[in-house]
Amino acid sequence: MIKLKIERDRQNRILGFSVEGHAGFAPHGQDIVCAAVSALTLTAVLSLKKLLNLKLDFKNSDGLLVCRLPEMDNDVRSKAEIIVNTMLIGIRETKKNYPEYIEVVD
Repeated sequence: MIKLKIERDRQNRILGFSVEGHAGFAPHGQDIVCAAVSALTLTAVLSLKKLLNLKLDFKNSDGLLVCRLPEMDNDVRSKAEIIVNTMLIGIRETKKNYPEYIEVVD
């Protein structure tokens, strides 16, 4: 199972997210659930880096992706929140079709 965890502060601002595990829907290299989650999360990370020029605390290895957002001003933060929330929408919609393979903790 893939577990996505969103970390928020007391004001409900997103501090970062992590994705851990493998879906187990199909053999490695053929797993469309893993591919969907990977595409959504990596696109979010790349968007944060390339569109907002954020220096992320980022780790990506087999079965684990961790992304921590840096301190930023309110304008950049609102854009970063849109990017991460867009990723979250995509993963939640994927979960609707494959509920036994994805867990979202927010």
